[in-house]
Amino acid sequence: MVERITEALTMFPTADADPNPIAERTVTVLKTLQKSVEDFPVTSRPVRFGSPQFREWHTHLSDNISTYLSHIISNAPLTSPPSSELPSSHLELRSHLLISFGHPTRLDYGTGHELSFLIFLILVLPPLSPPQLSSAINDIFSAYYGLTQTLQLTYNLEPAGSHGVWGLDDYYCLSYLFGSSLLCSTTSSPSDVLSESWREDNTSNLYVGRIRFVMELKSRAPFCEHSPMLHSLTGVESWEKVRGGMLKLWKGEVLDKFVVVQHLVFGETFKCTWHVEEQFRIKDNFVGDKFINREGGEISGSFFPPAGRAPWAVGGGPPVPVTRAPWADERKEEGKEEGGFEQTKAPWAK
Repeated sequence: MVERITEALTMFPTADADPNPIAERTVTVLKTLQKSVEDFPVTSRPVRFGSPQFREWHTHLSDNISTYLSHIISNAPLTSPPSSELPSSHLELRSHLLISFGHPTRLDYGTGHELSFLIFLILVLPPLSPPQLSSAINDIFSAYYGLTQTLQLTYNLEPAGSHGVWGLDDYYCLSYLFGSSLLCSTTSSPSDVLSESWREDNTSNLYVGRIRFVMELKSRAPFCEHSPMLHSLTGVESWEKVRGGMLKLWKGEVLDKFVVVQHLVFGETFKCTWHVEEQFRIKDNFVGDKFINREGGEISGSFFPPAGRAPWAVGGGPPVPVTRAPWADERKEEGKEEGGFEQTKAPWAK
């Protein structure tokens, strides 16, 4: 289904299709939930991660979930009182939607929650033509990321399972896959991401929007330092290659990770039909503390990709300035950047 979505977004980036009613009502619910954040302001003292008031907002979501689902599926008024009993067909949808915005106990958010929302959409949306699918996914995920970013900024949700500078993003993955698909038909290149004026002109794009969010969230450090993998993708020659690498990354780092899918809800409607982390269970893939990328391949060193670069990025992007302490030694080590630091790049960068 994700491959179908990326193909539709690539072929019809500006689809002028008839809007799907369920997609429109889903956007309405997401914007209503974003507005409701104002009703649950942060009142406690600042904490490093996770304001307890997020639990209050999430309780509001849980208490009114029947109203939201009824509006999305059958166009019931959003002013309808919540129902204590849900139809059996709504029970699985309820579970997926409830965990799409963050965990109320751990006060975190990550790619697993993003995946839950995708599953919810797959189950609730009817069969759509490629132009309709492109339009629906673009509109819905734009509203979804608007809501989740508001939740992250308001309640300071902890990144769930973040790899720090060795990862793509603290919170998202699909946004970069879908956003790069939309950019494949444009005349722009990944290096344009470094242009502030280009970002401002394309802020509605899912990829560019997340880049802007990351830059604003981590404005105290250079982009190449706080997000070296994203920065390295600016050296890729085309958006098609970025899209292909992102699809592989999403499959390997989200769909094939047990630590992610263990929190999903499986039932009669949505079943687990794939083998999680099967490639990592092959004993021959490990030699001591070394990891072999492919069967018969070379030992690549530590478990993490060399220098943390994207595996499909060519050249790894423009030169990265090294931030040095004033008293740092001026000596250079062979094979490293000035100051003895290695540039962190996405695992598919060469």
